[in-house]
Amino acid sequence: MGDRWGAERPPAEAYSRVTRDLPLGVVVVPYTHPDVDRLVADLQQEYVVRYGGVDTTPIHPEELMLPEGLFLLAYDGDQAMAMGGWRVHVEARSGRVPGERAAEIKRMYVVDAARGRGFARLVLTALERTAAAAGCDLMVLETGEAQPEAIALYRSAGYTDIAPFGHYTDSEQSVHLAKTLQASPPDREEPSADSSGAKPGCLWLAAPTFAPLVGWGSVGEPSAGSALRNAQHQPQARGVSVPTRSTRSAMESTTRVAR
Repeated sequence: MGDRWGAERPPAEAYSRVTRDLPLGVVVVPYTHPDVDRLVADLQQEYVVRYGGVDTTPIHPEELMLPEGLFLLAYDGDQAMAMGGWRVHVEARSGRVPGERAAEIKRMYVVDAARGRGFARLVLTALERTAAAAGCDLMVLETGEAQPEAIALYRSAGYTDIAPFGHYTDSEQSVHLAKTLQASPPDREEPSADSSGAKPGCLWLAAPTFAPLVGWGSVGEPSAGSALRNAQHQPQARGVSVPTRSTRSAMESTTRVAR
């Protein structure tokens, strides 16, 4: 099957700095990825149960690609367990919010079987860090009173109430939150090539069979045999930044919390 990015694949250099510190198991995907389709369908059904109808917020795939946004999936083995994305806030589309360049969280969701295992916080942290690296200074979101666990997560992560904005500005059930993002650290020096000539970098997930995976920098060819279920001991094939010796221990610790 073909690569779901197709002709719209973003240039690698657009992602290399923003996604360099993604934790193991978290990958960048297009919003049209089949695993995203499946999780969005599950999420919409949950909205039907909790609110009596689906979320009708307009979302376009190009809004969730750099430089306008990003979308992430978190995997355990070859199973997508959680998702979330952000898009740059546009006042004409969603109303005024604080901040010079705000990002909006969209489609945060953890599958039923994976709840309580740390996936929500893992994805949330990754969204905040990538948005900050892309130059955003504030993260904003809309959620609802029928999602107390989501509200508890956001408040525990430092989100506070702001004036209503967005698609559900006038809904009495809506909760609108924001958090100031820490500025991304300056660019690090690019690591040198290894003996194969390839530089460590961030990989994103192609679709729909989890292959090929295409690398950043000098890694320009699809990696052979890169199904996720065979990649548990190959961080490069999991669609994540390759950790340096100084960061590997901390990243592995983060991953264990999510499993």
